[in-house]
Amino acid sequence: MLNPLSIKFLSYLEPTEVFKLFKDRPHAFFLDSSLRNNDLGKYSFIGFDPFKIIKINKDLPFDKIKDSLNLYRLPRLKNMPAFLGGLVGYFSYDLGLLLEKVNLKSQDDLNLADCVLGLYDLILAFDHQKKKTIIIASGFPEKSIYLRKIRADSRIKETLEILKRYKLEDKESTI
Repeated sequence: MLNPLSIKFLSYLEPTEVFKLFKDRPHAFFLDSSLRNNDLGKYSFIGFDPFKIIKINKDLPFDKIKDSLNLYRLPRLKNMPAFLGGLVGYFSYDLGLLLEKVNLKSQDDLNLADCVLGLYDLILAFDHQKKKTIIIASGFPEKSIYLRKIRADSRIKETLEILKRYKLEDKESTI
């Protein structure tokens, strides 16, 4: 059976420098580990261009989150990060008040959503212990395994093109 996940291993790239290449992409995120010599801080992650955004306001988001997690489930792979893609975002403080059924007396002057989550099909994982960079693409939201594989390969190719600038910018800064 065709595995729709595409995985590309690269030599170690400095995540803070790599993020500079992606920071202006839609909904870019950087989960940086400060515990690099600890198993809890083994990986840092970068993602961008989610295939779906979930925004929820004045409602409990957990059914929508559960549905998305079930629909876009990824396998656990041995010797790989536990996070291969999926949901990244935030839950607001006000969502906690909604859960606790606390009546707000203040006005919502910022008009921010109570919950915003992106569904990410491509992740750059940085293994700080093994000094490897891993690009992982799931091919979601495509449903067919064949189309997922095509999308995953395309996303990795696009990311590799952007990463070529990392090498160029690195050389330019040493002159």
